[in-house]
Amino acid sequence: MTRKAWLKTFPKPQANKAVHALQLAWSELASNYKTDFNRETREPRLTLVLATYLRDVISIRLKLLGHWGAEDVKAKVDFSSGKIIEQIRTDIEYLWNDHTQNLCIVFEFKKLDQKNRSHKHYYGENGLLRFVTGDYSLKQPLAFMAAVVLDDRHSCVTALRQALQHASTSLCAICQNKGDFLHTPSNLFPGIADFDTEHARDPAKAPPHGTIHVSHMFLEFGYPP
Repeated sequence: MTRKAWLKTFPKPQANKAVHALQLAWSELASNYKTDFNRETREPRLTLVLATYLRDVISIRLKLLGHWGAEDVKAKVDFSSGKIIEQIRTDIEYLWNDHTQNLCIVFEFKKLDQKNRSHKHYYGENGLLRFVTGDYSLKQPLAFMAAVVLDDRHSCVTALRQALQHASTSLCAICQNKGDFLHTPSNLFPGIADFDTEHARDPAKAPPHGTIHVSHMFLEFGYPP
């Protein structure tokens, strides 16, 4: 299967519904200041509140049939001894399937400001690289990076784009036009994701076409910093 061929069988309508639901849930929760859901709140708490709101409020309202999970723990296990080798905890997952298709979208959340440290946290081993050299979304063709924007959106996104370009080699990025691997606008989620990236993976971790497609969305609070 080629990189383009997987799009023909990918359940895009269900994926669009899930991504739209997440964006809607965030906009409602972050519209005003909340004592336990704000810029200072730690990422795991933000994602747990968001996933619960998605499951208990938004999914019911939109009649979504998939399942939302937060802080889901998976493990690598040596079954001969029963030893847990490694534990993997994802921020938010959306799971859906019918008799012909299945969908698993992992959303990895990272706080983002204009500082270089923030950029490295976004694309490093605890961020985007989890979908490239790490063990997130194994065999899956699609994943999401969700940046929680702490400062001016335009400045944050511009600085991150530049940082990603400099890190393209370590990210195993698949370049398109003139060496640029940031696909703008998003191929799959225009209007929701600002841009997409595509990354080569080890065959043991990749889908049949060998790459993972990552969409990048930027979430803001509805009141000034």
